[in-house]
Amino acid sequence: KYDGDAWDLVTKKAIAADALPFGTVLTLAATGSEMNSGSVITNWETKEKYGWGSPATFPKFSILDPVHTFTVPKNQTVYGIVDIMSHTM
Repeated sequence: KYDGDAWDLVTKKAIAADALPFGTVLTLAATGSEMNSGSVITNWETKEKYGWGSPATFPKFSILDPVHTFTVPKNQTVYGIVDIMSHTM
């Protein structure tokens, strides 16, 4: 719900006051997508990468079925385990 360049939101030139409702389907362990509004956004053209979030972007629902993680490559599962442990410690 922003008429300008979406990158303005990521770089905090504009603030997301509202958003379309959305849901998440988790396919990787440790993303936290089911319970937070945080994300990491990459602009491949400028090679910039930022963490981003807004109170307006919490998911309205999440599907957390472990079956959806069975086809994830082993290295992605390991990255998720490391992420979980680093946040826990």
